[in-house]
Amino acid sequence: AKELAERVRLAAEHEDDYKRFRGMYFGICFGNDDIMVAVINSVVEMAEEGTVMHHCVFENEYWNEKRHPYSLILSARDSQGNRLETVEVSTETWEVMQSRGLQNNPTEHHDEIVALVKKNMNLLRKVA
Repeated sequence: AKELAERVRLAAEHEDDYKRFRGMYFGICFGNDDIMVAVINSVVEMAEEGTVMHHCVFENEYWNEKRHPYSLILSARDSQGNRLETVEVSTETWEVMQSRGLQNNPTEHHDEIVALVKKNMNLLRKVA
């Protein structure tokens, strides 16, 4: 909890930049009966995602336009709202670059998540 609190405090300093960089995608979500995929709408949300999933989406500053100019980050969750995988989409090629579960491991839902993102890529592309 202390680690997350510190990350949230640090993240808050970057919200305006992230909103300017990726705000046009905020609120986009799609899914099926089992899985919902949504754009991560804030740096704080990205800090939470990285902390809960035990991976580097926050530490490696995927919210930072200079470090990751083509990265759009989404969170895939089950019907109960539990995080399954974190998805990186390239806004240059409109391809799924990676989709990682807890501690960067794929889940049994991996192929379904990637297919769902690819199927709905037009929702992201038309905003760009």
